[in-house]
Amino acid sequence: MQPKYYETARIQQVNLWKSTQLVKPVEGNVLLALRNRAVNKEVTVDCFVYRELEKWQDVSTDDSALVQLVLLNWQNPKPASTREKSIRQIKGYEYQIEAEIVEIAPRPDYNDLLIILDCGIYMEATAGKDLRLKVGDYISAEGRLDAHIVGKVN
Repeated sequence: MQPKYYETARIQQVNLWKSTQLVKPVEGNVLLALRNRAVNKEVTVDCFVYRELEKWQDVSTDDSALVQLVLLNWQNPKPASTREKSIRQIKGYEYQIEAEIVEIAPRPDYNDLLIILDCGIYMEATAGKDLRLKVGDYISAEGRLDAHIVGKVN
């Protein structure tokens, strides 16, 4: 994902869990406050985290961080019924989005496509090359929202 699609988030909460056999955390969740451009207000999203957890350990409540959001395990994206952008929590880290596709790029190492979605908040997803999507399409999709911290914002 290009840096122009990273989001600046205010950290509201970080919860990291350790396995019984390991000293380091193995996964967790974060509550992030983000500016939703579609409705011009702050929204809170609950995201799953599982990599580079030491970066999440270095942030505190109310710190600002640059984050990359990823919609994983999305199933059967379909054309949206409207051209509106929205994000709605279903349960836990699962979200339903209505989004515009703003960029599509091949990922040759994985033989699939990287898709940048704008539901008021930028996020990325991957899809098989057989999925017939193009920039400017509006889609409806559901999936798990993951967050990867890119860096702290001063």
